[in-house]
Amino acid sequence: MRLDWQVLDAAALPTLRDDEIQLHLVPRADANGWRDALVAAALARPAASLEYRREAHGRPYVVDAGDAPAYNLAHTGRHALLALARGTAVGVDLEAPRRVARRAALLARVFCPSERAAIAAAPEPGRLLLHAWAGKEAVVKAIGRGIAYGLARIELELDAAGVRGVRTLEGPAAAFMPWSVVSFDVPGDHLGALAWHGGPRSVRAWCTGEGSVPGDAPHRRDGACGPLAETFDF
Repeated sequence: MRLDWQVLDAAALPTLRDDEIQLHLVPRADANGWRDALVAAALARPAASLEYRREAHGRPYVVDAGDAPAYNLAHTGRHALLALARGTAVGVDLEAPRRVARRAALLARVFCPSERAAIAAAPEPGRLLLHAWAGKEAVVKAIGRGIAYGLARIELELDAAGVRGVRTLEGPAAAFMPWSVVSFDVPGDHLGALAWHGGPRSVRAWCTGEGSVPGDAPHRRDGACGPLAETFDF
């Protein structure tokens, strides 16, 4: 999926529509502040009134707010990616470019033959591998179980650009198909994936401009719309 990243302005937060999913790329140190501001805006109530808890397997939710949007956070290095949606569970993952050690073992353990073939045939196999990994991570987070659900239980639809959907799913969540997932490039050289329960939805994306912060969060100068330079190795 190709996304048009807009600059996120704390003074004019976007309205969360019923038929969309929002993505927000923000500095990791300010991620909870942005979460509070965006959830509060969606509920038209003060951020100070919000309380968060986690389900048994770790999925976060807003307490005593039946109309609250579902949300999910992922982070890598200094950056975080927040997903928000009404009426559906969401999961998100954010990955930095990295060299994958023990790549053959990872491919055999986590990916099925069709996925391995698509990755091998891609112009950039290493990058498609990270897209596919992020896609599986996002799906198990949307399901609400995390990696313990089993990444190998998910077969993804892949093309040279990334993840296009869930082809097959094993385990308890299969009874609740359809699950949807897409991957995308993130400003700089990072990449991400978004999963949700149900059919097609529109996706809108924002990233913080330099110095943009939510509410009373401390002022920072490492806006997420700039280059994301760090690289990690396993």
